[in-house]
Amino acid sequence: MSEEFKYVGKALPMHDASAKVSGKLRYTGDLIFDGMLHARLLFSPLPHARIVRIDASEALNMPGVIGVYSYENTPQAPYNSQVWFEGQQASALEDERMFTDTVRHVGDKVAAVLAVDARTARRALAGIKVEYEELPVILDPEKARGQNGVIHPVPEPFFQKELRCGEPEKIFQQAELVTEDRITTPKVHHAAIEPHVCIAIPEPGGKITVMSPCQIIYAVRLAVAKILGGEQRQRTRAFSELQSYYLFADKFGRPAKGNDKGKVEGLVGYARRNFMVPIPRASSWEELNLHLEADCRKRRERRLRGHTETIGERFERDRAALLPLPPTPYEACEKISARVSSLSLVRYRGNDYSVPTEYGHRQVWVKGYVHEVVIACGSEVIARHQRSYERETVVFDPLHYLALLEQKTRALDQAAPLVGWQLPESFAQLRRLLEARLNKHGSREYVQVLRLLESFDIAEVTLAVEQALKLG
Repeated sequence: MSEEFKYVGKALPMHDASAKVSGKLRYTGDLIFDGMLHARLLFSPLPHARIVRIDASEALNMPGVIGVYSYENTPQAPYNSQVWFEGQQASALEDERMFTDTVRHVGDKVAAVLAVDARTARRALAGIKVEYEELPVILDPEKARGQNGVIHPVPEPFFQKELRCGEPEKIFQQAELVTEDRITTPKVHHAAIEPHVCIAIPEPGGKITVMSPCQIIYAVRLAVAKILGGEQRQRTRAFSELQSYYLFADKFGRPAKGNDKGKVEGLVGYARRNFMVPIPRASSWEELNLHLEADCRKRRERRLRGHTETIGERFERDRAALLPLPPTPYEACEKISARVSSLSLVRYRGNDYSVPTEYGHRQVWVKGYVHEVVIACGSEVIARHQRSYERETVVFDPLHYLALLEQKTRALDQAAPLVGWQLPESFAQLRRLLEARLNKHGSREYVQVLRLLESFDIAEVTLAVEQALKLG
């Protein structure tokens, strides 16, 4: 092969392979949210039966059980879980329900328990009593021919399709030997690393965010939309803010029509393949953004097939029809109100971020950006932190606690906010010198020196400390 390819014919490592085999990769089932409830499903032990009665009284009386759900108290909108995109419904029998009153296979969904924890939910399943009326079973595909309506409520075959390849009759006539046989195969199912799991998060405005591992990205969304209904598009608060800031008209894809998103996903796929492979390495968000900006500007120089101008030249012609951008960019962040705890911490998205101790128990405004968390009290920004995507972590800024430590110097060595604070060696030398000369007052003098970092850059304070040490 004379032409040198970038990817073809080359062994490229999977970017998530190491995290998977080491157990570090976090799957949907590993995620934990504050106040999260747990659900467990009750499946049918029979291949075909009608549910006569469901008695959930025992389960509902167990401590920690929130509710029991079945066909009696859930939406009964029909759907087909094999519909992957809008338009397939014409060739797919919609005979599934969230929970059914007629089970059609072993493992069909009968009921669900919602409880405060997984253990309680599992125990409550045993408290659900189901009475079945068994119905005829068809286990052989050939015997199923001519028995329409036994399993599915349709008198005739719902869908027929003939698959042909080549000219089999001609080939049989030319063959020297033709044999016939009956072949059976066992049930086949791929061994997925990630278990079946689903997390549903209620959002403001009656919306739901669903997190679920799936091969077909629209299948789950189509099924949920079909079951719960409500295809009317409603703008979120964040989208409305963005629209009013930049003054543009919105154009939504048609509800539940995954094929409307092809152009958008094509652009996302292009950016991922061309800008993110191999995975770029950057020491900061700013460096990564500069890298991506350079790639985008490089693409502006491309001339697409069928065009005589580059992408950049075409854009400049279009710019005349666009509104000028606002003087300042839109704040692309989530905004929530929160209250500072007694430990001078503010909770945001499962993590705690520190603020100066003087703001204890105050109401504050939290702005969550992709890369940082900004906390303001009134019109004043009182804290900035690099955003953490871990769970249940505490992000300290040691400067926020120095005013308190100046009054309680005995806590200097045990203060959690100061653990891991890396300062130049000259600061430790200064502390030893001050405490040797002034005893307990030396610790307070040292904290007062540290408080200079509230107003001056660390390089300036370090230079001053080193000069003081030289002077003795």
